[in-house]
Amino acid sequence: MSSNKLDAIIVGAGPSGSMTGYYLAKAGVRVAIFDKMKFPREKACGGGLQVKAAKRIPFDLTPILRGALQGITFSFRFDDRYSKKYHLPLVYSVLRIELDNLLLESAKESGAKVYDRANVISVESLKPDLVSVHTDVGDFLCNVLVGADGANSVTRKSVNPLNDYFWQVGLYGEIPEEYLNKDVIDYEQMRVDWGTLPSGYGWIFPKNGYCNIGVGSPAIIGNRLRSYLKEFIQNENVLKNGAFDKLRFSGHKLPTFTNTTKLHRQSIVLVGDAAGLVEPLTGDGISYALHSAELAADSILRNLNNGKFDFKEYEIGVKNEIVTELNYSRKLMSLFIAFPRLAHEVLKNNERVWESFCKVLRGEESYSVFRQMGFGLSRFIWYPLSKFISFYEPRRLLANTSKETTFLRSFRKLLIPLLKRI
Repeated sequence: MSSNKLDAIIVGAGPSGSMTGYYLAKAGVRVAIFDKMKFPREKACGGGLQVKAAKRIPFDLTPILRGALQGITFSFRFDDRYSKKYHLPLVYSVLRIELDNLLLESAKESGAKVYDRANVISVESLKPDLVSVHTDVGDFLCNVLVGADGANSVTRKSVNPLNDYFWQVGLYGEIPEEYLNKDVIDYEQMRVDWGTLPSGYGWIFPKNGYCNIGVGSPAIIGNRLRSYLKEFIQNENVLKNGAFDKLRFSGHKLPTFTNTTKLHRQSIVLVGDAAGLVEPLTGDGISYALHSAELAADSILRNLNNGKFDFKEYEIGVKNEIVTELNYSRKLMSLFIAFPRLAHEVLKNNERVWESFCKVLRGEESYSVFRQMGFGLSRFIWYPLSKFISFYEPRRLLANTSKETTFLRSFRKLLIPLLKRI
């Protein structure tokens, strides 16, 4: 096997890996991207590109956009349905096979060397500024190794154990239009159902030629997803008779950063899913994959230029700009686990909350706006409520029930008038 020395090696050619490679190659860095799959390749994903994510891609996406979604139709346990619209796009519909290939080709055109169908077998830090990468196409050395191959990856294992993440799981299908009842689909409107599971939701993302249909939840209740998916599809009536059994739905784990997750070890740096940068409330990982790619590339360039190879500044940047947002999202998710009807009623009745949520999807606000609102509550109410939610959430998930107790129902009815006055 040959031995090759590079400035940087990136493992994984998804959005975080390709964009890190794109930025580094544009700056003249000798960089290679490895991925075990042959591109273009399918990827289990909802295929909803939030506008805030699209804003982070510095080239034209028009050739791969399959629609612009400006609203959401919500239901609660398949009932109490209502629709909300915004005056601007919230989410662009894409196929991941097309998006990921576009990003990888852009990295390649910028000068990154790409090895697809190349499996990384092991990595080892030899010195603070030298990493050995053993692959089935050869052995390589680099000053910096970027782990962009997801939370189950070889590079992640060299930095974090599995229990350093909060895990969710999704079950998705990219459904061709020949299986769809197209007359019941609004191609400018997403559909979301929640409340059927203790946490999580079902979705339909229409796109030109396809519909992405899926369900997601914390991994602890993931064994209920397939039955929920079937029930969700039946209630939405989007598939033709007999179509469900002909279709393939893929599962995918989604990791979220916790207070024990590490972002680097010596010159091994994690980005995207490998770093746990998945937003827990909506399951969005692409926005934060792209953001972390920018931060990682900037930090790598500085380290290569000064020869110090200290990625503390990358860690600080990610925690300040991304993890803070994930933490606010996680708190909102916990609130909705404790009070499953709360989000449904608040979004239905409060235009300010709806508009703020739309601005979050567009990158014009952060989730901290909801903390600033306090959901209409004074800090004297919010603090004990937060403590109660922290206590109650794991018990509700372990009980694996979506039923609302009499106490929670009474407390929710007490909160609703306050929430309407935000």
